[in-house]
Amino acid sequence: MDGFGGGAFIGFGWVNNQLYGGFEAEVGYDGADWSESFDGTTIDLEARLAFGLSGRVGGVIADKYLIYGRVGWVRTNFKLSASDLVSGDEYFDGIRFGGGVETILWDNFSVRAEYTYTIYEDALDIPGMDLDVDQHLVRIGVAYYF
Repeated sequence: MDGFGGGAFIGFGWVNNQLYGGFEAEVGYDGADWSESFDGTTIDLEARLAFGLSGRVGGVIADKYLIYGRVGWVRTNFKLSASDLVSGDEYFDGIRFGGGVETILWDNFSVRAEYTYTIYEDALDIPGMDLDVDQHLVRIGVAYYF
């Protein structure tokens, strides 16, 4: 699946002796889509609304850079159509993990870049085939610290 999306997050974190721990909640729209034809059946899949909770742990370097790992739960709505066989949308739960780097820009603002991989636990049931869904995300974000 390829696409572009956007979203927002809110969280809480703390630093103790250069070690970081925190939690985040996220919501977003994921415009990734995929289409493929198999034996005359065209399957279209589009990721839509997603929300989740995750934890981040990492380390602070030079009091300015945070390098972290992330693991959490995500629930994503997928719209599916397979020619005239199946049509509809459904929510799937997944485990999301990855990592990133964040740096303070000025005052209470930071910027982050991260890569995450999501494995969805459910397979899409289409007559005659099983379709497992996973997702690679590269995200850029801006954070404001209260």
